Amino acid sequence: MNKIIGIIIVLIGFQSFSQKDLRKNYQIEKTIWKYEIPKDFNVKIDNFKKVVDVGNNYLEKNSINTVTYDDVILVSLAKTLDKNMNMLMVSYKPNNDNITQFTLKGYAEKMKEFFENGPNKNDSNIVEKVVIEEFKIDNVLFYNVKKNNKYLKEKYTYTSEFIVAEIDNREFGFVIVTDNDEDRKKLMNSILESKFE
Repeated sequence: MNKIIGIIIVLIGFQSFSQKDLRKNYQIEKTIWKYEIPKDFNVKIDNFKKVVDVGNNYLEKNSINTVTYDDVILVSLAKTLDKNMNMLMVSYKPNNDNITQFTLKGYAEKMKEFFENGPNKNDSNIVEKVVIEEFKIDNVLFYNVKKNNKYLKEKYTYTSEFIVAEIDNREFGFVIVTDNDEDRKKLMNSILESKFE
């Protein structure tokens, strides 16, 4: 009986160590992305499945290009697990079709155009502003398509960001959605401090 308990303790310890380690190192193709989860954020096991499904359905109905659902999700984080706000999702595509077709900068510009023409474009209650920012993380060029959404009647604002790069001939990216500056800074700083090896 003591041997069984001992084995269980060792397995739990190994699993906990492995999970902790996996949270910091993610394989893209040849490159390893080293990332530290910010304090006060939780790993979201379902990877925001319902939200992703709604987004994919919208893209399928409104996109001229063929939509592919082949993203490999590396990690999903949320401040609160029962809300789809103040969150980060990191993924890559096994293909590089968008970047090959448009170039990295061209793809970011296409996404900006797509965000500017979204479902709330003509809603007088919502003020939207979309900008593209360019920056590097560990010498890797990224484009951030950042959309601020301000709901006038509700006095509510949130920001959604689509941050994309090309790594190992793959489309690699972050999606960040926040409704306050503190959580946005924590998530942005966590990715800006990450490393690629």
